[in-house]
Amino acid sequence: SSLPLCEDVSGSISYCAPEVIAPSSYDPIVADMWSLGIVFFACVYGVYPFYVASAKDWRFVMVVGKDSIIDTFLPIADAKMADVDFLKQVVDPLLRIDVQKRATSEEVVSDPYWHKCGAARTTKTLDDSNCAQCGNTRPS
Repeated sequence: SSLPLCEDVSGSISYCAPEVIAPSSYDPIVADMWSLGIVFFACVYGVYPFYVASAKDWRFVMVVGKDSIIDTFLPIADAKMADVDFLKQVVDPLLRIDVQKRATSEEVVSDPYWHKCGAARTTKTLDDSNCAQCGNTRPS
């Protein structure tokens, strides 16, 4: 993003991205995408995936190096009522430890999950809020 890098830790620890917890500079927008993933995860499961996204939390250690955090948690969590497509398509890309692979806001909004017709949203303008194919409004 065009914002300057941050070095301080701010926010609730359970929502903080791994790069925020680590003693290094980080992009605040990219870190916020992780936090959004935590919010979605907590809405589905009713708990946070980690207390802290660092080696101090055994649950975080369990997912380091894995391609999918959701695939790690699905077998051990009560996901019978969960929307697995939402978890895999929207939440998992937000919770990628590698910041280069983490979903951007544009990728989240354009994901076909949000559209009944399955068509990805290709425009990024605020005045074009409906999918031309199904009429589904984008999330606000």
